[in-house]
Amino acid sequence: MSTATGNAVRDEPTWIEGTAGPLFTWLSRPVAGDVHGAVVLAPPVGFEARCARQALRSLAHELARHGFVALRLDYAGTGDSCGDFGDFAPDPQWLDDVASAVGYLRSSSIGSVSVVGMRLGALIASVAASRLGLDLASLVLWDPCESGRSYLRELRALESLRRENFLDSDGGAVETAEFLFPGDIVTSLRGIDLAETAPSDMACRTLVVTRSKRPLSPRLRQHLELGKVDFETTDEQEALLDTLPFYAATPMATIERIVEWIAQSGTTKTATPEFIVRPTTLIATRGTNNVVERATRLGPRQLFALISEPEHGAHGPWIVLFGGIHEDHNGPSRLWVELSRRWAASGLRCVRVDVTGMGESPRPASEAPVQNFDPIWVDDALTLSVSLDPADPTNVVYIGMCSGGFLAIESALATRARGMCVVNPPIGSSYLHALTRLEHSTSAPSRWTRQAMRRLFNAHHWVAALLWQVVSHLLPRRWAVDVMRRIVANGTDVYVLGSLDDLSPYPKLPLLRSIEGRRLGDVKPYPFVLVPELDHDMVFALGRARTTALLEEHVRSHFAASDSTSSPREDS
Repeated sequence: MSTATGNAVRDEPTWIEGTAGPLFTWLSRPVAGDVHGAVVLAPPVGFEARCARQALRSLAHELARHGFVALRLDYAGTGDSCGDFGDFAPDPQWLDDVASAVGYLRSSSIGSVSVVGMRLGALIASVAASRLGLDLASLVLWDPCESGRSYLRELRALESLRRENFLDSDGGAVETAEFLFPGDIVTSLRGIDLAETAPSDMACRTLVVTRSKRPLSPRLRQHLELGKVDFETTDEQEALLDTLPFYAATPMATIERIVEWIAQSGTTKTATPEFIVRPTTLIATRGTNNVVERATRLGPRQLFALISEPEHGAHGPWIVLFGGIHEDHNGPSRLWVELSRRWAASGLRCVRVDVTGMGESPRPASEAPVQNFDPIWVDDALTLSVSLDPADPTNVVYIGMCSGGFLAIESALATRARGMCVVNPPIGSSYLHALTRLEHSTSAPSRWTRQAMRRLFNAHHWVAALLWQVVSHLLPRRWAVDVMRRIVANGTDVYVLGSLDDLSPYPKLPLLRSIEGRRLGDVKPYPFVLVPELDHDMVFALGRARTTALLEEHVRSHFAASDSTSSPREDS
């Protein structure tokens, strides 16, 4: 699969061979003209990887526009690459992954290969280049972590600020807002240190880009100056990494400086290098059935999706997994990747998808910027079931968390889907449903009302949701819709998992907490399970694990046991 984006750049998803299994990458290259060299982009890990995703995509495209081939890499156990997080020690596995990416680019006859690494990716890239003799033309260390030990220390400090009951364990696992680093991974990371590299062996030339407010330690700077190293500073990292992924600002000035610096190297031109592009691969699983995974685009808006299917014996409905507003198709803490592969190994067909303007799905420049609960996403969701199963668009189960749960709700309602599982759906789903209907109105007063209501919801979710509880009783019957009950009435199998965090914005006020607790805990015509350990964003490991177990048991018992010959369910 290939698509052309602005200024004649071709983007292609492809798996390459790694020492532990297939590694997922994005290959960006100029459509026409000679190639001046190739660049591997080594990303950060965890929460920082989510924030940096669009910035690295923009860097890849800028490099391609300047005549370079860029390869964005997911390390083993991260992103869409093979394995689960924690399966592989960063040293040596992630070092080998960088080497595999460099080898893939060199196999196309490109002689000049460089690497750009950000944060932990910069540390991994520098150690790999020094230790494995990658013979790089250029190396860019973008806001580098000085050592694995200092990186873990930062993670611990951030986690202790984020929650009151954080317990620091110097020798054990480290829990972060994204992943749980097992003890052996912690030990592996502690053994990686930028000061132990040989600067002259890393690359012919090196650029170190640091934050203006966070310079390198004098000891490390003195060590790096032993090689041919240039130093730059940037003021854009805070807006990129010290925020939520949805609000991460692309650091264009830093990107332009990096591209300019790489282009200054005396690279040789290569005419039309040939690459082996594999949009499909086989993922080995711990079960008896391996998983075939393929990258594709779905619907008229060309939504990027990864489809996981069993190698043999596919049956049951399609399982569509939506990310939240701060997520791409990997889901919270990469959960959608791991679940889709486990479910596919049991026979189900799973799709994890990026909606318009998120992740790898395009958004035309003529359209407004992405907004919270973007109405275009509902249109996206409605095209998926037809793309997946034109003969029976109802043969779908939608799964989503938070804003992804809203998309699952709207999709299930519109398509009369076979099933729907949502985690922490947004407060006031019926309110959002009414707002979505107003988006399609041609009436000027309706459009004004829509804009005012959307501003209210984006600024004060709880105020909007509680106001809706009152207003809905005064609206005409055609607007006063209990969305969840209507979905159940359509015959859809509904399963909802919720967090105690969502019971009330005022947990220390017993009266308000009681009111909201009764509202959410009222008898419903579908299972509604409150998971005590679950937080709203599913970042705490214990709550995420228990929620995952409940979700997995429900999907397996309700959908994996069916087969492709079962008769369609009857509408209620």
